Amino acid sequence: MYFILTIITDVLDFYYLIPVMTSVFTVVKILAYSSIALLLLLNKISFKQVSAKIRVLFFVVVLINILIGYQTVYGLVMEDNFIVGIIILLFWIVSVFTASFAAIYYFNLESRSSFLIPFVFAFVFSDLSAFVAGYEYIYVFYFLERVLYLLSFYFLGRYLLSFK
Repeated sequence: MYFILTIITDVLDFYYLIPVMTSVFTVVKILAYSSIALLLLLNKISFKQVSAKIRVLFFVVVLINILIGYQTVYGLVMEDNFIVGIIILLFWIVSVFTASFAAIYYFNLESRSSFLIPFVFAFVFSDLSAFVAGYEYIYVFYFLERVLYLLSFYFLGRYLLSFK
C-alpha cells in the first residue's frame, strides 16, 4: 500500500502549481505515513519493553516537534490558506508520530530495525526538505529531498530483503 501511495504522490507532484493539488498531495502523503505507522510499525511495537524514562522522553520530543510544526506552518501557510495549513499541520503530526513509532520500534531491539530506522527518517526528512524548499524558497533542499527519498527506498528494500 505504501508503494502505491508514494507513486500517486510522485504523479501528483507534477501538478504542484494547481492550488488544490497541494491539499490532495498532502492528504495522500498522510495516508502513506499512516500506512507505515499502522501497518508496518504499530503492530510490532511493544510499549511495555520501553522504560518509563524513554516514554517520557518520547512524549516530550513529540510535543516539541508538534509545537515547532505548528509555529512553522502557522507562520508560513495558515496566513495565506487556512485549510491547506491545517492539512499540512496534520501531515506534520502524522509524520512526527511515524518517526516516533520507528524510534520505539528500534528500542525494542529487533535486528532488522537497523534498516527500518533510516528508511523512516529519510522519508520524513525528505518531506521536511521539500517543505523548506517550497515554502522558504531554499531550492538546494529539493536536491536533498530527492537524495533522501531515494535513500529511503534503498533502506526499505534492505529491510524487506532481511525477511528471507
